[in-house]
Amino acid sequence: MVRLALFISTLALASSFTAGDLVRRVEKSAPAASAEPDCQDYLLISARGTDEKQGPSFVFIDAIKETLSTVPNGAEVDVVYPATWDMQYQIGSDWIKDFLSKRVEKCPDEEYALLGYSQGAMVASGAIDSYKPDDAVGQKIKAVVMFGNPMHVSGRPGNAVDKDLRLVSDASGVATNDDAAVRKYSSEGIVLDVCLQDDYVCNKGHSKDPMAHGSYGADKGVQDLASRFLISKLSK
Repeated sequence: MVRLALFISTLALASSFTAGDLVRRVEKSAPAASAEPDCQDYLLISARGTDEKQGPSFVFIDAIKETLSTVPNGAEVDVVYPATWDMQYQIGSDWIKDFLSKRVEKCPDEEYALLGYSQGAMVASGAIDSYKPDDAVGQKIKAVVMFGNPMHVSGRPGNAVDKDLRLVSDASGVATNDDAAVRKYSSEGIVLDVCLQDDYVCNKGHSKDPMAHGSYGADKGVQDLASRFLISKLSK
């Protein structure tokens, strides 16, 4: 985990101008973290990447907007966790589990999609580790979308493949972890794990572009892929 933190820190320094500029531009239009919404048909639960400010990750802004505008009666909430370089992602995973345990009791008809970018993808993976697709809470999770996942597993069901978008399935992340619960959700068609070919964080053996890890949010094809997946899983 120390190696992962050091690598991502180095990557951030190498890509500080463009990635930082992207974050600043999005933050101006991104909604601030808000109070817990009333019961909905569904919630998008978003876990941001390392060093992003509290709120929705900049790489999911367009996909979130498209999903909420297409599928009615939904809302978005942001995972509360440090998102710092020491990779305390389990704090975010525990936050999701606590949130869902209370939320399912309060809103028994509500469904959920987990969104995670970079360290936030680890947050999402750590959260569903406690569930099964057919248990009381686990069956409410209808979609999991991850970008730049450090735990990306080569060839796992749910890995996005698209030559035109330069998305690869046969990639291993810098902290690859084939968790049994995540694989179960993947096998059920619930997971979309998106890895750009040149993103070293999710494809450690083939990095060519140090900027790739921060480019998911500006890639319309990737945003459309994510929103189509979410819409298909959350439409009733």
